[in-house]
Amino acid sequence: MRYSNSKHRVPRKLPLTEDLLRLFGYFLAEGHVASSRTRPHSKTVVFTFNRKEKMYIEDVRKLVKSYFALDTALSDTGTAIQISVYSAIVADLFERLFGSGASRKHLPWSWLYLPQEKQVGVLLGYLRGDGYKIPKRICFNTVSRILAEQLQMLFNRFGMYSSLQITPQGKYPSTIGSRTFEALHDRYDVWVFGKARDQLNELLGHQFPDERGSSRRQRWMKTNRFILVPITTVSQKPYR
Repeated sequence: MRYSNSKHRVPRKLPLTEDLLRLFGYFLAEGHVASSRTRPHSKTVVFTFNRKEKMYIEDVRKLVKSYFALDTALSDTGTAIQISVYSAIVADLFERLFGSGASRKHLPWSWLYLPQEKQVGVLLGYLRGDGYKIPKRICFNTVSRILAEQLQMLFNRFGMYSSLQITPQGKYPSTIGSRTFEALHDRYDVWVFGKARDQLNELLGHQFPDERGSSRRQRWMKTNRFILVPITTVSQKPYR
């Protein structure tokens, strides 16, 4: 299948495998769709990785080739490596599935009910892109409120409790070289900790070294239908 003015063909149907979902997870974390000002109907899917993340870069290139039969181009920005997929039809697919713009990224709602073994693919791709590890916690960050809450829903399905920290726009400027940048959007960090962290790390193939002995305290409880957490504070607000 292709657009009438395009030379690139892509499969009409794609099997929603764990590997393909890992590619989509990479996009949700590190991807965007670029358009040319001089060629408004020409779109490119772009993935951006740290220059040291060679394994992830090659993984994305192999997955794009395997599922879309397309070659990719690499470019070095000086601080990162960008993988470009020059296909308007693939770019449109990614935008329709996951939204346009970092703050509007989301999962298709029906994917929250996929078999859990397939959802692992999304989480693994996302973790490799916008995930990180701090002592006793595995963290996922995004500037999309909807995506952050969807990640929490996925963890709930796996029986894992997670917390959400919101960093207001512009609170912590970042520095690259001699340049300082202020965030354009609020930042959302989804934290998985305690026994849930150990469970998630095992589920994702031990992406981080185990921290045995650090998960004894658990302040939440899972039942057949709910995850119960303690009330930490009670406050009052005027109602208008």
